[in-house]
Amino acid sequence: MNAPHPIRALHGHLVGVAPSLDALAPAEPLPSASEALGRLESSLAILDAIAEAGLSAVHHLERATIAGAGQRADYLRLEDVAAKLQAVARRAEAARSRVSDKLAGAR
Repeated sequence: MNAPHPIRALHGHLVGVAPSLDALAPAEPLPSASEALGRLESSLAILDAIAEAGLSAVHHLERATIAGAGQRADYLRLEDVAAKLQAVARRAEAARSRVSDKLAGAR
C-alpha cells in the first residue's frame, strides 16, 4: 500500500508549476488571424469567469478578515496572490491597450 505511484517511481516527482509565459513567448509563433480570434474569445471568457470567481472569493476573504481570521502564513499567501493578480492586471491592460490602438487606427 505504501509503494510509490508507478509514474513517480519511473520519472520521480513531477513539478506541477507551469513555466513562465515570458519564457514561452519568444519561441511560440504568432497564430493565424482566425486562430487569434478564437484564442481571444476563449481567453476573454476564461478571464471573465476567473474575475467573477475572484470577486466572490474576495467578498468572503474580506468578511473573514474583518471577523479576525488570519495568520502569518495567510498574510504571505495574500502577498503572493496580490502579486499574481497585479501581473494579470498589467498584462490584461497591455492587451486592452493593443486593441484600443488597433481600433483607433481603424477609424
